[in-house]
Amino acid sequence: MKGIIGYFHALFSPQFAPTGIKVAVIVGTILLTINHGYAIISGRMTSDRWLAALLTYRKFGLKPRRFTTALS
Repeated sequence: MKGIIGYFHALFSPQFAPTGIKVAVIVGTILLTINHGYAIISGRMTSDRWLAALLTYRKFGLKPRRFTTALS
């Protein structure tokens, strides 16, 4: 159980945030290109696709504090 608690503390640690953000931008861009690249190039991006693209980046930026307080 200590390993899981340590994992969540490290996951939400401010020490790792700069690296996490950089990785999220790179991975998000790769996923955006894979999932929506053709639609972007051909000009067929709908509002639904833009929302999905936004969520690709947004999910990496979420920081649910309820997990850290529940494990403390």
